[in-house]
Amino acid sequence: MHITTDDVHDSKVLPTLINGAVKRRILSKVLMDGGYDSYKAYRLLNRYGLKPLIKPRINAKQDRGASE
Repeated sequence: MHITTDDVHDSKVLPTLINGAVKRRILSKVLMDGGYDSYKAYRLLNRYGLKPLIKPRINAKQDRGASE
């Protein structure tokens, strides 16, 4: 668990969360809210071989296909 203030975006703490989780558990999928819907998050999860289950943001563009 990582606690931050309102001025820190979810994507800033994602590397810390994922690094800590993969050291403690064997993961294959991660379930996240729309705050993590970014190409940077998908690339990070891909490096660890994790399948992202991320709810798209409300303003996500649908014409570009899946973010993965």
